Amino acid sequence: MPPTAGAGERPEPALPSAAHDPIWWAAPLTGSLGGPLLVLLTGATVGLPAAPPAVIAASLLPPLLPAAPTWFLPRTLRWRRARRLLAGLACAVGLAFPVCVGVLGVESLATVPPTTGTVGP
Repeated sequence: MPPTAGAGERPEPALPSAAHDPIWWAAPLTGSLGGPLLVLLTGATVGLPAAPPAVIAASLLPPLLPAAPTWFLPRTLRWRRARRLLAGLACAVGLAFPVCVGVLGVESLATVPPTTGTVGP
């Protein structure tokens, strides 16, 4: 038999696993901002800031791929672990992506083939 509340006491509400998570936005925000920021910070080691804008934009996409689903997962306590895991994965990808590009043999992302500057023959 469940305990009953005495006069003037309120019973403690049970927290079901489907309860709304009041800070559901923290993990998606961390993954969405942290991953691309880490790409820019670690990308400085392989010349990312001097790269063409299309290369910079393309390098910001890999960490956003694991972070994007976190915005659409149910906003309950049951899904908090999944949101945090995906946000952590986004930050790990953001940290490792530029380093992996550098290790794979790309000397510098800023290397652009030289042009002759002439139009005609």
